[in-house]
Amino acid sequence: MSPGSDLAVAARAASRVLGASCFEVFAREAATLELVLDRRGHVQRRQSRERGVACRLQRGEALGFGRATGLPQEAGEHAARLALATVSHDHEPLPPAAHLGAVPTRHHPPLGEEALRRVFETLAENPARREVEVALLKADTLLHRSEGFTAHWTNQLLLAFWQQELAPGLRVAFRRAARTPGELTMPSALDLVTQPPRIALERPRGLARVLLAPDVAAPLLVLLARSPQLSAARPSPAWDLWDLRHGEEAFLPMACDGEGYPACNLPLLVPKASAPGRSVRKGASSRGAVRVPWDALPTPNPVHLWQRETGEPLPQDGLAALVPVSEVVVEGGGRFRLLALVAELSEGTVAAWGVLPVAGSLRRLTTSLLATAGKVEHVALGCVVSTPWLWVANLEVG
Repeated sequence: MSPGSDLAVAARAASRVLGASCFEVFAREAATLELVLDRRGHVQRRQSRERGVACRLQRGEALGFGRATGLPQEAGEHAARLALATVSHDHEPLPPAAHLGAVPTRHHPPLGEEALRRVFETLAENPARREVEVALLKADTLLHRSEGFTAHWTNQLLLAFWQQELAPGLRVAFRRAARTPGELTMPSALDLVTQPPRIALERPRGLARVLLAPDVAAPLLVLLARSPQLSAARPSPAWDLWDLRHGEEAFLPMACDGEGYPACNLPLLVPKASAPGRSVRKGASSRGAVRVPWDALPTPNPVHLWQRETGEPLPQDGLAALVPVSEVVVEGGGRFRLLALVAELSEGTVAAWGVLPVAGSLRRLTTSLLATAGKVEHVALGCVVSTPWLWVANLEVG
């Protein structure tokens, strides 16, 4: 980053006010461009920019936090003064200097409005789609520490949201993330419901093997990543779930995470990578943190959940949960429940379908994954979830 850039100016201004204290300056400049097709059929263009500085100051066991927006020098000075004025014991201390570091980040060719418009037009031309929204997010981030550690990185991300009318009175929502327009492919579940059968699926409630399409699997993976460690549960060998924060597969590569640690890929459910007879299962809170948004304190959150596909073909017969119709509800005892469009497959085609509850426990989900199938698809749920289809035994359907 050039010495005269706005983020560098803000960081220097904050550093001068904070003086010889142990401190952290986190500065970000972001731009968002959105194209929206609303329910009346009108196309709206929205554009926003934000620039802000957040400072954390440590004095012994106490910590101060301040944040400000505005012109670079004024914002840096204001955030620093707020941090000095709010020193208390309410926050976690800064990470020790010995833990600080950085990793290389991959450069992506910059995207502009023309690329965003092409994505929007491709989605909006389908008459079955409603309320289409696409957004291009770009961010430039600088983290500077009093020990002299400095990291700088840039990110860009494409997000798409639309509602799909599958049948009269039945609309479902899809959310997709991409680094380039070419990655923004249609959900594979739509291949099975383009011409739905007229037969309604009816079945008594019971345990079944169920294929979970990526849009159903994604919120369940988020639950797994955020859940406390299941010490008594041994993950199925089919799991290969990570929180990817840098490298070729990462969506939002970071030089370091929001806590000042070097960004590292976190193993979440990786039995085969561990010692014989043991499993690696770590929550996203075990290491690392992110700032979502920039002006918040760092918190343990997943960035990019990534489940490897095993190359298994999709089963041709059985039940498949194709797309969620409701949000996931978390019940007592680590149980989850959601409504989903469930299809009965016969020789690879849909014989019947219906909206049914799918339920189970996170423990059962952890231990009963049979295989993963199909290509990885990228679902946007606060974080990016990249997952293929999951074939799970013993889920409750009906």
